[in-house]
Amino acid sequence: MSYVNTVSSNDIKPDERLRLLIVDDDRDIVESLQDVLEIECDDYVVETAHDISSATNKARAFHPDIALLDIKLGAESGLDLIASLREDTPSITCIMMTAYRDVEYAITAIRCGADDFLYKPLDPANLIKTLKRFQLNQILLRSKLETERRFRAIFEQSFQFLYILDQDGIIQDINKTALSFFNNTEEELIGTSFAQAPWWEDKDSVADAIMAAIKGNTIRKELAIEHCHIKYTFDYTFKPVKDSSGKIAIIIPEGRDITDRKEYENNIVSLNQSLEYRVLKRTEELKIAKQEADMANNAKTNFLSQMSHELRTPLNAIIGFSQILTMGDASNLTELQISNIKHIEDAGKHLLSLINQTLDLSQIESGQIELNIDELDLSKILRHVLTIINPILSTKSITLTNHISDDDAPILHTDEQSLTQVLINLISNAIKYNSDNGTIDIEAKKISDNFLRISVKDTGQGIPNNLYDTIFDPFTRAKNVHAIEGSGIGLSLCKKLISLMGGDIGFTSVESKGSTFWIDVPLRQR
Repeated sequence: MSYVNTVSSNDIKPDERLRLLIVDDDRDIVESLQDVLEIECDDYVVETAHDISSATNKARAFHPDIALLDIKLGAESGLDLIASLREDTPSITCIMMTAYRDVEYAITAIRCGADDFLYKPLDPANLIKTLKRFQLNQILLRSKLETERRFRAIFEQSFQFLYILDQDGIIQDINKTALSFFNNTEEELIGTSFAQAPWWEDKDSVADAIMAAIKGNTIRKELAIEHCHIKYTFDYTFKPVKDSSGKIAIIIPEGRDITDRKEYENNIVSLNQSLEYRVLKRTEELKIAKQEADMANNAKTNFLSQMSHELRTPLNAIIGFSQILTMGDASNLTELQISNIKHIEDAGKHLLSLINQTLDLSQIESGQIELNIDELDLSKILRHVLTIINPILSTKSITLTNHISDDDAPILHTDEQSLTQVLINLISNAIKYNSDNGTIDIEAKKISDNFLRISVKDTGQGIPNNLYDTIFDPFTRAKNVHAIEGSGIGLSLCKKLISLMGGDIGFTSVESKGSTFWIDVPLRQR
């Protein structure tokens, strides 16, 4: 039996008038009762019948709230109607009528399920009083049935598992959602212990939750279920429900399947743990790799520094002796010998320049170089740079134009020696890699309140697209300039010096048409 009565679609709605069925084989009595009710009561809908067969048929269609039944219906008994009427309408009120004032009739009627007993002839006032009394009961019953109907609808249609337990934890009701999941019937589960159900993996945990709810606590637990050899995880809430006196009457366990969510959460946790392990492992690998790279870089820097110092001494000697050979009276030397000595001197100077650049690069990488940041006049620096560059420029048929006038040249905030070296390298490259009768333009423009962009534009051979990403790497040179002397260190050195000064370097280039290299140099802040 269900804890909450099942309410069929035929149950009455509170806003309808009460339905009254009068069953008597005396048609005159039936008509007189109808007249009385029409005069005294306007809140009844009345139907009549004169025998059990017609009364049964009308009751099935009409579903009366109250039935006035004559005990003697010819050869039939109105008492036989009570059971069939209650079968169709469980909430019906049955009031028996008889002309026989025998107490045995009253006792028999009550035993058959009658709610009251009236003697004929009926007193209209007593009849109305009795109907009004049962009418109030019907109104209260209707309200109760409507509440139960709504509860049953919610109870059955919920996608969650819902149960009703008594104070001993015995299942009194269970909704269809739970029944369909476990493939059980109500008869199999109602009346059994909820905590001892076969699907629980931890029956003690369920029993503890029930005990806590019986004491008035709302308990929430994640419980494991095994059904059809499959493990599930459910989120259960055990809620105590009090009666009108404030005592705990029932416990409602409410469960929902969170297996997929838990699996997702577990996967996330597992993934996070795996990711943390991989990050730690990778961090350790990178730490070791950095240590090895630092060691290799330091070894390389030390090697370059030592080799540069070792090579500069004999090179300076070679250059010095070649210059001595051509000094003073060189009449004892042939033109070929003088030319060869000149080649030795030029080659020595070129090699010394490469060694000096390599040494500068190694000093920067090892952090040995120190900058002297000061306020500098750009026009003064350019005049100095162009004076140094002029001997190289005079040997080429190249036109160099400095577009930066002394009047509008801004004051820089940087290291003079480093900036001078960068400009010499950029302008030297523009001369070295330019075309015959080419041009070089030196320009400057303020790109923000903090930086000035100095550009060196040439009309030379340009840079191939495949070298754009590596042009500032040490020892990188394009195939189209291999015939021109150079080591590929100059641009790398420029980038590192500019970076140390807090600036930036870049370029634009079109192969066979020329390149523009620019540097962003910090300005004096007022």
